[in-house]
Amino acid sequence: MTDLAILTEYLEYNEMSATRIIEEAGENIKKAMTRLSEIFEYMHSKKRKKQLTFNTARGRIGLIRGFLTHNGIGIPKRYSIAKPAKSESKKVHEKSRVWDNGALNDTIRTFFDDLSLTHGTIGLCLLYTGQKTKIILGLNVDFLLDAKGKLTEDERLFLSGERIKTRNPFSVFIGGEATAALKRYYEQMRKKAKPTDPLFIDERGSRVSSRAVQDAYRRVATKMGYTSKQNPFAPTRLRHVFMRACQIAKIPDNIMKLFVGHATDISAVYGGSTQDDM
Repeated sequence: MTDLAILTEYLEYNEMSATRIIEEAGENIKKAMTRLSEIFEYMHSKKRKKQLTFNTARGRIGLIRGFLTHNGIGIPKRYSIAKPAKSESKKVHEKSRVWDNGALNDTIRTFFDDLSLTHGTIGLCLLYTGQKTKIILGLNVDFLLDAKGKLTEDERLFLSGERIKTRNPFSVFIGGEATAALKRYYEQMRKKAKPTDPLFIDERGSRVSSRAVQDAYRRVATKMGYTSKQNPFAPTRLRHVFMRACQIAKIPDNIMKLFVGHATDISAVYGGSTQDDM
């Protein structure tokens, strides 16, 4: 739902215009606080046609509150909503640590060992770059080749481009383990392929799809005892693990954002630097 739709629901629920809502809040802040509490309870109750989760409703209240603040209505600090409920999947993710003193632990090693060579290599790329699955699956064979068309001798490959949806730029080195896995995959699976051919292909010779990766990871996670809703090794979770690793390594926030393609002021980070400066 868009921000406008959320605000529209708030106004329609109270049967008031935006102007009148703001005027009332300016006259009686307690009434504004009451209205926020009421719409919150409504949103995650069965009274709403499509009941929202506690956390989703809480997030929408934050947007409405921001709307009021933007219009000069300061909501007192004493007004607060309970902290977000921690989902069962998040609890599982937190318990399923994958790093031990800087190295991947046995849990995630078991996960990768049960994947095919193709899906395992894709997973290591996700884990060591923090990229969206489509970015990794969009690579062609020439990504691994040097100027002479031979397999690169680089120990760490460099990946850069733009996020497909947001067009935000990203620039990141692929970790040594993932680079080594990519080279093994090339030697075993794609050595005879053309440079312009897809790097990762399925049994039919077609480019691997994001859904195929999700399904493969879910099957292995289920085999390991996790439910489909609690897969700590889903592609998106591997992206989060990368970002968490950056935080642990105390990498500046702007640099981490550039790695994964979040909005950032690149010039402020690198000042026009090149790959060799990184």
